Amino acid sequence: MKKCKPEESAAFLTTLIINNYSLYKAEDIAVLLEHALRENQAIAEVTEPRRFIFEMCVFTGSWALYECYLEEYLEPITLEMSVDDLDALMIDHFAIAEKLVADLFNNYETVHKGLHYNGAFSGDRPGICSINCEDFEIMDALVENYNKIIGRRDIFRDIYNRAIEN
Repeated sequence: MKKCKPEESAAFLTTLIINNYSLYKAEDIAVLLEHALRENQAIAEVTEPRRFIFEMCVFTGSWALYECYLEEYLEPITLEMSVDDLDALMIDHFAIAEKLVADLFNNYETVHKGLHYNGAFSGDRPGICSINCEDFEIMDALVENYNKIIGRRDIFRDIYNRAIEN
């Protein structure tokens, strides 16, 4: 990643993480991001055409990735910034998060029991229910998407609080 331009590295890393991200892999992927940022901090500094790494944190809704971004990039650079530069940076992050969250909210679809999945049915053992494999995939996706929504909310709140603190 050091041999590529920072924009190319940021785009590649973001695509790699988004395509492989799941709630179950969040901590491991955060370690990957941490190593990438320590190896080449310039990838977090990319703002044109987009702020790839930050957008990826918001898109996945991963607090682990966002926390890594904060610790490895955002917090260290803000220590040396003037108040005006810090305000501009936080407002930029807030605007990106606000737009991305709004755009993603417009793409959510309702999932209905009986239409999109059938739910559980009784098994042979008391107190244990089973679900069809395709229903499991839908339920697993619902849990992933729900956790992304909660993560985005938390990231959005944190950026909002950081923006108004300055």
